[in-house]
Amino acid sequence: MAVEGSASAAVVLHRRPWRERDLLLDCFSADAGRLRLLARGAATGERSALLQPAIPLLLSWRGQRELKTLTAVEAGEGRALALSAEQLWLTYYLHELLLRLLPLEVPLPLLFHHYWQTLQRLSGGEAVEWPLRQFEAALLAELGVEWLFDGEGHRVEAQRYYRYDGVALWPVAGARARGGVTVEGRWIAALAQSQRPPASGLAELKRFMRQVIDHWLDGRPLRSRLLYRQMVVRQGIRDRATEC
Repeated sequence: MAVEGSASAAVVLHRRPWRERDLLLDCFSADAGRLRLLARGAATGERSALLQPAIPLLLSWRGQRELKTLTAVEAGEGRALALSAEQLWLTYYLHELLLRLLPLEVPLPLLFHHYWQTLQRLSGGEAVEWPLRQFEAALLAELGVEWLFDGEGHRVEAQRYYRYDGVALWPVAGARARGGVTVEGRWIAALAQSQRPPASGLAELKRFMRQVIDHWLDGRPLRSRLLYRQMVVRQGIRDRATEC
């Protein structure tokens, strides 16, 4: 956990104006996890330009309540990433998952590192499907999802199919389960071991991970998905492989 007043590597996930001159910030910090900050006098000027989503920052804050006060901000290591419209949408998707699923003030330094790795891979032009699935798996693992063992403690078998019931993975007979999406064990193992599967495996993982995430969201829709569909219509995009 970050010591009050010390600088912590962080990123702004979302910002909104508060009163005339202030900003309310939702941030993700390497040392403190997800946190909420009040940035006084930061609605305009140099600090406003810096306090934008997806920019590496060093933040300091004080306070014991849920909403803390930002005391200092400076540019962090690395530089802001040049992101296309599609990559900005993907960043919004990552941020929305973090905002909706992470508890407040739980340090998750490995997930923070994974977040930046994912952004760098996306901005570098890597095909998006595999980095997104890896990030989703890392996030869900932090929430307690076990990828290598089923609900009875047995290791996931490559040739079996599995469903997720909100608690654990369970083997099913055949490739279909009533009322849910299944995934082949070999693709789960590939995900857990960072071994990129072929296109068919990625497609299967995408359908499965979407159902798992929807469970954790309690059925509440993601705004980023809606915005993506609007972008598809507006720009006439035919390849919807990046839709989450």
